[in-house]
Amino acid sequence: MSTASKYRDCLGTEVGSHTCLSVRYTGGKPVPLDSWATLSVASPSRRVSPTDKGIIVMALTKSQQESPKNILLTGLPGCGKTTVIMRTVEGFPGKAGGFYTQEIREKGRRVGFAIQTLDGQSGILSHADLTEGPKISKYRVNIPDIDAIAVPVLRRACEEADLIICDEIGSMELCSEEFQVALRAALECPTSLLGTIQRKRHPFLNEVRQLDSVKVIDVSPANRKELPEQLLSLIASVRRKSSNT
Repeated sequence: MSTASKYRDCLGTEVGSHTCLSVRYTGGKPVPLDSWATLSVASPSRRVSPTDKGIIVMALTKSQQESPKNILLTGLPGCGKTTVIMRTVEGFPGKAGGFYTQEIREKGRRVGFAIQTLDGQSGILSHADLTEGPKISKYRVNIPDIDAIAVPVLRRACEEADLIICDEIGSMELCSEEFQVALRAALECPTSLLGTIQRKRHPFLNEVRQLDSVKVIDVSPANRKELPEQLLSLIASVRRKSSNT
């Protein structure tokens, strides 16, 4: 039995106002602290300090456990939001549906963004060579592909999937009124949604962030490695509560 596996029975147990979420071994290295509460197995009544080493338990406060069904990741460009989403999807035991966006690069230069659905469809979100569509920065937004690919896959995910993926909710996607309608429906349907949202201020983005059904989590180098496991635990908790109601 590994050192860490001896503490697996800690999972789900309550210690004061916290519940153990995951266990990992730091290999004698200092414990990295982030926005998630962290407890020491050896001394569960106190917070871990940056100099503590060895076995630790990642934990959530009870207020954090009472999570809304929708989780949106935010953060600076390049902080790893999409990577966190995809690793969470890889570990998700049910059926995930939706889309993510990725860069289109030519000769090492970014020329646009693509829409990629989890069931294999692809399209153009925006491109520097397009001559029609709303202009954002140096790109023209391709509303027809948003309406033909991103919107239907969100609607199908509401009906058929166990988890809706929407990466991302940003200024380009919001150029489509159909996308805004489909996103509202996805946020309101019983299925959990995991997505990303731009940090910028925008009336629609502000409204989404303030919804009671939405929890916004900042992604940073300090927490991005641990987030997929934590997100899977949160999503599983929401699904269990939903199945019991």
